[in-house]
This record gives sequence, C-alpha cells and structure tokens, in this order.
Amino acid sequence: MNKCVQLLVWIVALEILGFISGYPKSLTTDLWYLEIVKSPLSPPSIVFPIAWIILYAMIAACGWKIWQPENKIGFTKIKLLYVLQLILNLSWTTIFFYMHWVLVGFFVIVAMIVLVGWLIKLTFSKRRICAYLLMPYFCWLIFAAYLNGYIWIFN
Repeated sequence: MNKCVQLLVWIVALEILGFISGYPKSLTTDLWYLEIVKSPLSPPSIVFPIAWIILYAMIAACGWKIWQPENKIGFTKIKLLYVLQLILNLSWTTIFFYMHWVLVGFFVIVAMIVLVGWLIKLTFSKRRICAYLLMPYFCWLIFAAYLNGYIWIFN
C-alpha cells in the first residue's frame, strides 16, 4: 500500500476512534458540564473539537511513523507507550463526562502527560519527527490537566 494511503488510513482511523470515544456524551452530560464551575481560562466549547481533530491527526502521523517496517529493533517500548497513552486518551471522555469521575479523569491526564513525555524523550533520538508531532499534544494535555484539576477543586 502506498505510504500516503497508509498515513491517511491512520489519520482517519484515529479520528473515528476519537469521535467514538466522545460519543457517550449525552444531553444530561452536556447540562452537567454547563452547570459546573470552570476555569476562567476555559476556551469556548468550539475550540475542543477543532483542537482534537488537529491533535488526533498528529498523534496518528506519529503512530504511522513508529509502525513503519524499518522500526523493528528498539521500538517495542515506544510502541507500548503509544498504545497505553492512546487507551488512556480514548477512555478519558467517558471517565470525565459520562461517569463524572473528575478526580479519576485528572489522574488519567497526569498519566497521559507522563507517558507522552516519555514517548517524546524516546522518539527524539530515534524518530525526531514523532517527538515534534507529539509536543503540541503534550502541551494540550498539560492545559487539560489544569482545566480538569480546576473543575475538581472548585466543584
């Protein structure tokens, strides 16, 4: 399969997974979120889907790059970290919005920050483009942890 097609498949697949992970949100969930105290730095709601579309494309490009056939030796840990952070990422929406487990959500984001930071460190020497692709995601996770923590503290 052509590399461009493979990359497109990765991006579309991750965008679909991201959409599915956000699907448990319901009208009651949306009302819950509207009624809680949020940080004054919380962006308008429209920012979140736009940011995640971009971030999921970058995360997918990184995943595609680390699963290239030439990356057989020395990539086991990188692949494992990638999968673990992705599982946590896809579970956070359900934990936070559907279950309203705000504190658990905070710890999930902190774990994601650790995993993505570690992933950036490991990929920087092996596939530098992956480290660069993950840096905006890492920064967004730090901001998301702040927003999540604020909600936990003030509600």
